[in-house]
Amino acid sequence: MKNGFKCLWLLFLPLALALLVSGCPQPVLEDQPVSGNGSMQSPGDTDPGDPGNDTDPTEPGDPSDGNDTQPTEPGDPGNDNGTEPTEPGDPGNGNDTDPTEPGDPGNGGGTDPTEPGDPSDGNDTQPTEPGKPGNGNDASPENIQRHNWMKHLPDNTFLGNITIPGTHNSGSEEMRVQLFGPVWIPDITDIARTQEHPIYTQLNHGIRFLDIRLALEGNTLFVVHRVANAFYAGTRLRFEQVLEWSHQFLLDNPSETIVMSLRNDRGNADMSAVFRNYITTLNTGRYSQLFLRTANVPTLGEARGRIVLFRRSPGFNNFTEFGVNWAAVGANGRTTFNSGGASFVVDDRFEEQNTVTKAHYVTENMRNAAASTQANSFHVTFASIAGEIGRPPRHFAWDANPAMNNVLTDFLRENTTGRFGAVLMNFYDNNGQNEDPLMSLIRSNF
Repeated sequence: MKNGFKCLWLLFLPLALALLVSGCPQPVLEDQPVSGNGSMQSPGDTDPGDPGNDTDPTEPGDPSDGNDTQPTEPGDPGNDNGTEPTEPGDPGNGNDTDPTEPGDPGNGGGTDPTEPGDPSDGNDTQPTEPGKPGNGNDASPENIQRHNWMKHLPDNTFLGNITIPGTHNSGSEEMRVQLFGPVWIPDITDIARTQEHPIYTQLNHGIRFLDIRLALEGNTLFVVHRVANAFYAGTRLRFEQVLEWSHQFLLDNPSETIVMSLRNDRGNADMSAVFRNYITTLNTGRYSQLFLRTANVPTLGEARGRIVLFRRSPGFNNFTEFGVNWAAVGANGRTTFNSGGASFVVDDRFEEQNTVTKAHYVTENMRNAAASTQANSFHVTFASIAGEIGRPPRHFAWDANPAMNNVLTDFLRENTTGRFGAVLMNFYDNNGQNEDPLMSLIRSNF
């Protein structure tokens, strides 16, 4: 029996030892990794296959855990909670402080308005935002270009509330007197000449008000100044050429508009029928959409890419389809009248050759324009003076004391901003020899 119990004890001894060992704590070597147990916090925990548990965000194989303190953790795209907005692979999250985050176009919330791929959102602090012409807030002086300066003005601006540089007798760059043929008589043609650039160049320089004087010969309209005929490149200047220049300029600069005053400057013949034919059938209707079809003074947004017609008398009394009626404009004085939803004040004292007196009238009308509280007022000031033999228009523009263009320059130096209406000039830049008032007029809008 005794030997039997001994055998039984020997039989159960291994089982007892196993139970005893399993119930005791086992030693673990420090820094020894334990696969997948998720409990190790030792430095340098690079245990492969242990994703998502560590405070070291650079642990390989730990993608997208979203709880790391280093937002640039490789393989952790789109967590959106990093403090570094340029986190690779985190496009379009829209909540970063760096608006130039790669791959984050058009989020519209950056403080840098030149954010790539964010055109025309309209909420940036830099007004030269690409693709946003005419938003009215991108007019820093260095960005204003003469050929398209109107693009910086808001669409809802009433045309009379803009300072508009213009030219008097705009087509009179090259003049000839018609006797038995076109003859250049210096004293007479110099009196008739008021400009030194062709109309297309004027438009590119920033001129936006054209004063066109016409003569009707058969069924053709020619540009003239009283007895003198206008020429361009040795050929008589036809009204068709003026339309073509205007058409091409507005195609190239659709943000702009042109105000065009038309009148018969040689006789009283009505030109309405011929003009109507020009804009409907000439060149297979090329100019049919060139004029804005309204009898009211428009906003700039309505007028962009179009000519706004001012119809003067004589010549256009029977043309009533469109255009602002300017028949009430008088000669050699200041005329006030209402037309086209606007209250006009037109000052054209062209016979006043005392430049001190003329300067008073010119600056007075410009000041009145700036001070007007009428939203629909439209002031037009002719700073031009008719010439005479020995004192042609250029003399009054640049050589007299005071010279009219110097008067404008001095006035605009003291009054840098304001709504001064349309201001029409002779020889506005003296072939680049003098400081011209044209750019000062443009900048006064901003």
